[in-house]
Amino acid sequence: MDRGKIFLYGAVYAFVFIGALFPSMAYSVEVRDKVIAIVNDDVITMSELIAEGGDNVKGDPDSILGNGMTVREAQDIVLEQLIMRRLLDQSVKEYGLDVTSIDIDRVIAEQLKMNGMSRQDLMQLLAKEGKTYEEYKSEIDYSIKKERMISRRLSSHIIVTDDEIDAYFKEHQAEYKDRKEYRVSEIVLPIPANATESIAVETRNRADMVHNKLKSGASFETMAKEYSMVPDAEKGGDMGFIQPATLDPGFVSLLNKMKIGQVSDVIATENGFIIFKLTDTRPITNITVNDVKSEITAIIKRGKTITFFDRWMSDLRASAFVQKML
Repeated sequence: MDRGKIFLYGAVYAFVFIGALFPSMAYSVEVRDKVIAIVNDDVITMSELIAEGGDNVKGDPDSILGNGMTVREAQDIVLEQLIMRRLLDQSVKEYGLDVTSIDIDRVIAEQLKMNGMSRQDLMQLLAKEGKTYEEYKSEIDYSIKKERMISRRLSSHIIVTDDEIDAYFKEHQAEYKDRKEYRVSEIVLPIPANATESIAVETRNRADMVHNKLKSGASFETMAKEYSMVPDAEKGGDMGFIQPATLDPGFVSLLNKMKIGQVSDVIATENGFIIFKLTDTRPITNITVNDVKSEITAIIKRGKTITFFDRWMSDLRASAFVQKML
């Protein structure tokens, strides 16, 4: 997909001069960069639409795309996305929650560190996905703004009551009948605080090396004693039996898919890299709502957060001055 951007160089007199020499070229640039929407005090241009939508928003508006949609319909969808993003930008600015390039770079650095990736690794990954680095930064920018607005505007409104927890538990009680606890062993390779990118990559490489040895038949207990950097390393990484309510839902989902004796892939966390082995399971009987209260609270809160944010954005859209000129 062509996502190339148009860059306009020079002042107005330069544009006029070029237009006099090459009128057709000047007209083409002018049409591609015309204003196609007004959002309160801001404008959205055709070049922004093309940068966002690529080939799907170019050409004859009545042309049919591969998905059966017309170019005009694709333009309308992408334009609406740009309008909503612009409204969020305006609200972020209004509340003094502006996101700087330093904020974006910090989040990217944290993600690279967490995944043990270099910037070159990131660029290669983006290339495979057909995405530019600027587009990636734009996504990070949007995510930060969304999180800040949720924290500022919505967090105080997101309350989970005991009645809601009880109702959820009753409705999903069958899901908790077959609950089990897990006996897990771990190998943890932490990334030191304030570590450089090279140290993070080195740690990831070491984790991959350990994982490869495990796949080749090395003893998990032996490898944990040799490489793991947490206290349970002395016990071969044995963490004992763990209640699912104390674990991240994603980790519980992973354990449910594993067989006893199976070793996980290398898992990147905020603080380093972990390799798990599921060594045993046993059923949990007579589960009460209190046993899974924190888990249910997180589920309900996550759903409410999405609903509140979408509703708030819809209200923002309804109250804004928006004029489309596409």
